[in-house]
Amino acid sequence: MGIEKYNHSIDIVKGGLIFLVILGHIIQGSLNDNFIRFFIYSFHMPMFLFISGYLININKLQKYSFTKITRYYIARMLGWWGIAWCIYTYITIEHLTLTNILKNIINPYYHLWYVPTLFSMIITTHIILKMSSNKTFFWYILFVISILCIILDNTTHFPKLIDLGMFFYFTLGVFCRNKKSNYIRINRNIWVIYSIVIVAIYWLVKYFSLLNIQSLLLFPFVVYIIIKWLYPILQTDCLTRCSLLEFWGKNSLLIYLWHVLPIIILKYFFNNTILYYIISLILISLFICLSYCMIKKRLKS
Repeated sequence: MGIEKYNHSIDIVKGGLIFLVILGHIIQGSLNDNFIRFFIYSFHMPMFLFISGYLININKLQKYSFTKITRYYIARMLGWWGIAWCIYTYITIEHLTLTNILKNIINPYYHLWYVPTLFSMIITTHIILKMSSNKTFFWYILFVISILCIILDNTTHFPKLIDLGMFFYFTLGVFCRNKKSNYIRINRNIWVIYSIVIVAIYWLVKYFSLLNIQSLLLFPFVVYIIIKWLYPILQTDCLTRCSLLEFWGKNSLLIYLWHVLPIIILKYFFNNTILYYIISLILISLFICLSYCMIKKRLKS
């Protein structure tokens, strides 16, 4: 399912994004009340889904059967997710009744929506690919469904287990992976433009109660920064090598699943206090040190 030539820049970007995920979860307050969280949340998961789509090779996806695809991703990510779901559910659920367990399956705890959602996007793409008579029809159906998902997410909302509201970003990644292009220019000023836009949207959402259309407001600008900044990086191994970010990127699934556990403990004992942020900073420093130790150990072996 991977790309033919290994691109270290992909791991570097994923490593940076997973660190932003951790920061976004550590920082307290609602998105409307905290601009840092608002800014991080505006792009980090769409970028993750774009990269996941970009890594999909539709020729291989079409060649394999539904059973083989399902087994592959169950072994690769759903197994780890299942273990994490059991632990987080046990910790956070008040009463272990059948009803509550079923509710937690349909709407898993906090961050656990991402893995089954990504799996459902891959399976949906596989089914559409198998049913399509040609590639043109496949792209047409895939984009139509992904746009319908945006509309549905802003009217009815999906259950967290299959939150297809951001299916478009995954679809865009799949499309860009299979698009022939020599466009590799990276405009570094793009983040300045994007930041100004996000400040304006944050102000509108906060003072005019536009939270229900927040995703629609952000959508064109997130797509813009993905195409202008992220896509060129994925096309060529152009970023300076960074062992720490690469290590986080390669282990992003496990980091994503388990980083919330210490945050739960911290919030339970030191919720919304200065001590909470001091201990969080210490834990982040220890996480960085531990990561470097593991990198050195791997290099020696």
